[in-house]
Amino acid sequence: MATVLSPSTFSSFQQCPFRWKNSVYEADPLNTIHGSLANAAAAAAVSGTKNSLKPWVRYYTDTINPLLQKKKQISEEIIKSGMTGIYAYIKQFVNEKFQIWQEQKIEYPLGDVWISGTPDIIVIYNEPNVEDGIVAEIIDMKCWSSSWYDGPDIWRENAQWYFYPRFIFKQRHPEILSLTKWRTKKPKIKFTFLVMDKRSWEVHPFSKVLDEAVVDTNVKHNVGEFMDIKSQNLDNKDYPAKQCRGCGMCPVADICPLMQKDLTAKEIINELF
Repeated sequence: MATVLSPSTFSSFQQCPFRWKNSVYEADPLNTIHGSLANAAAAAAVSGTKNSLKPWVRYYTDTINPLLQKKKQISEEIIKSGMTGIYAYIKQFVNEKFQIWQEQKIEYPLGDVWISGTPDIIVIYNEPNVEDGIVAEIIDMKCWSSSWYDGPDIWRENAQWYFYPRFIFKQRHPEILSLTKWRTKKPKIKFTFLVMDKRSWEVHPFSKVLDEAVVDTNVKHNVGEFMDIKSQNLDNKDYPAKQCRGCGMCPVADICPLMQKDLTAKEIINELF
């Protein structure tokens, strides 16, 4: 029976197999609200209804702020600036040059693994970008620290950036197949983390342009590692632990074998940074 994994879940495995196997994911309610605001801003850009953002701003100021400590409450102006940043980035694609898919589920098999996920936005270029051969941009919105996504580490720790493009490169969805982009000899896909900073609410894109070979290499390597570990039928406690940027906030630090070697979270962070 195939193992069903989302790219987000696989990202957790890629960072640390031990944490992935031994922890239970619990969503941060506040981060979920921020994500809903970002999705609403993107939807407003696609539909051309910027006025639809007003109820979300009022909801946050009237319902969420009272639940927060006063110093953590967010002003109406800052909320508007964050949602406007998302809106403006997506709005640039709302014209005849592009097709936009928002939150459309994609699924495909990879051997004994079944990949299932929902990218926030897929932008299909009706004509490939002549300069660099870009035929699509996949946008995944994040509400987190911008610095977390600024630099090479995120591309080592995240799986969304190669699993989602792989669907477009390999599956040849019927709606994509007919587009002129496939006449391009070496099509490329741009993957963008569109980050609304959870402190400043400023919006920053962090992007990488990918060709099919880069995507294939990362899929093969990381899925291969997953299947190798899975085939060993290890007990939960025997899954390998990796040092990563999440060590300092790991929910299973108390049972982590790295910690058992007298390494405190602080020492691990010092080793990493």
